[in-house]
Amino acid sequence: MIKTTVMSLAILAGVAAVAHAQSNVAALPPGAAPAPRVAPVGPSPQYVGPSPGQGWYAKEQESEARMQPSPEWVGPKAGQGWYAKEQQSNAVAPSPAYVGPRPN
Repeated sequence: MIKTTVMSLAILAGVAAVAHAQSNVAALPPGAAPAPRVAPVGPSPQYVGPSPGQGWYAKEQESEARMQPSPEWVGPKAGQGWYAKEQQSNAVAPSPAYVGPRPN
């Protein structure tokens, strides 16, 4: 609790110091050199790239005839593979009595 309070106060003091330093930058003494003049920003030249939405886009075309299915698949037919027969080897034993906490 004390550690959290000390850290919070330290952060608050740091924020206050930074705010005070920033406000003092604008209050320079009267004999200080004025800020240099900044040239006004003129209009931008015309964009050199393509106009928005008018780029080159590749056209999608079919290069060959549509794909034809093979006349005869050499492998097994769908759903006609070899599947092991699942048989139960041991009789199913009932679950033991519930050993957890008592229900409410």
